Amino acid sequence: MLKPLVKDKPFLLLVFVLTLLEFVRGAIIISYLPSLASSQLISLTFIGLAITLHFVSDAVTNIGIGFFMKRLGVKLVMHSCFFLMVVSVSLFFLTPSNGLMIFAAIVLGLGICPLWLVVLTKASGKNRGKNMGFVYFGWLFGIATGTISMNVISTLQVDMLGFFVPFLLLLAWFIYSRSDTKKVEIKQMNMKTEWQGLIQFVKKSKIVIPGVLLQGMAMGMLIPILPSFAIEELHLTEPQYVVMLVVGGLCAIVFLIPMGKWVDIVNIRIPIIIGFSVFALFLYLLTTSDTLLFTTICVIVIGIFYAMLLPAWNSFLADFIPSYIKEASWGLVSSLQGIGVMVGPLVGSLLALGKNTEVTITISALLLGLTALFYFGYFSVFARIRS
Repeated sequence: MLKPLVKDKPFLLLVFVLTLLEFVRGAIIISYLPSLASSQLISLTFIGLAITLHFVSDAVTNIGIGFFMKRLGVKLVMHSCFFLMVVSVSLFFLTPSNGLMIFAAIVLGLGICPLWLVVLTKASGKNRGKNMGFVYFGWLFGIATGTISMNVISTLQVDMLGFFVPFLLLLAWFIYSRSDTKKVEIKQMNMKTEWQGLIQFVKKSKIVIPGVLLQGMAMGMLIPILPSFAIEELHLTEPQYVVMLVVGGLCAIVFLIPMGKWVDIVNIRIPIIIGFSVFALFLYLLTTSDTLLFTTICVIVIGIFYAMLLPAWNSFLADFIPSYIKEASWGLVSSLQGIGVMVGPLVGSLLALGKNTEVTITISALLLGLTALFYFGYFSVFARIRS
């Protein structure tokens, strides 16, 4: 079944490069920067700002990068991005400061974005469905292993980080340079058509916008404060925190496929309402945990129900996308969801000032609970109208 994919070595190389870059994103943005707050090396507010600007940079680049790649060439844009990422991240690890941290976060968002466009372009064709499975597995695997690995490395030998992360970027750059991207043609949609598609999408998808924004903000709020919350409020040691990350990540990855199959055969409203509700409940229950066992149970449940929510929510979103802009549609969705993810880290870090990270967790859970309540109301009214 995978035979056609194995022959497409250039595509598989690009997916591997994407996995490496997402590993770096998970290692720096989701793991290393928040850990600086728990170790009191850099202000939590600056860390939240850096994470927010990373996602702003990613979203803004997503809007205009196709224009530059079409006119300057894929090769020039990609090699320039790799160069900037290596330089900025190396400078930050050599001489850590607030300014360099923010600069590196922005450049990392800018640099990863165009590779996604190249990979998605290569993924198109008759094997697009299977290829996209490889792409999203590479994304999830990279983010998860990067986050976990950085926590492990931080507890062992911090000094090696300044060599390890730039080395991964250089490795990704080298592999990319060996891949064949000559046949990659970046499709530039007519601006009028794209704008009309965006207006139609927004009009048709009013009902999904609250969920996109609220869940993006709720998840973004957790990024900068999670290590501090685990160590200061849950009283976990750093090795125990790493174990919790491994447990939650493995549950999400292991249950993703079976939950995806289950979502395909049930009414979509069931996993969406249950997913948001259980996620919100157990996230809040984490703030009441006073034992390692109860914390572990909460983490396992959150991982499993996130695996339920992810395919269900993506399937729900797909119903609102105009058919004639399918190629660019997920870019529009990502931009909308990115607004919440942009704001979330800064809001989360500001709420946690005075080392009150429990407030951030509680409000994040409240936002997810409101999302569940909103869609429960929507599906109830929709079902009543249809009947």
